[in-house]
Amino acid sequence: MLPFKPTLFAAFLGPSPAWLQPVSVAWTAPKGEPAAFYGWWGDMALAPHLASVLAARAPGGVTVTFHPPVPPEGDRKALASRLEGTVRAGLEADLSPSRPPVS
Repeated sequence: MLPFKPTLFAAFLGPSPAWLQPVSVAWTAPKGEPAAFYGWWGDMALAPHLASVLAARAPGGVTVTFHPPVPPEGDRKALASRLEGTVRAGLEADLSPSRPPVS
């Protein structure tokens, strides 16, 4: 997970502040595939990557966790840090080897 950019949170601190909904999305690879199976980054070509994902015989998994809404308090840096920490902790918990599989 990349760090959150504080600049993007300035808009939520304006005259009509909106609460923010942190969400963690954890993808797990199909059995026998590397953990980064669904990842697409850098100079990877999209078409071959997408073809390998769509051609996978075994399904992977995804866990979506909605964390408690956060009021837009403090400055943008504090808000970005708080939300990043919430999402990162949720992602780590969802990918923890001790977590039981979701059915």
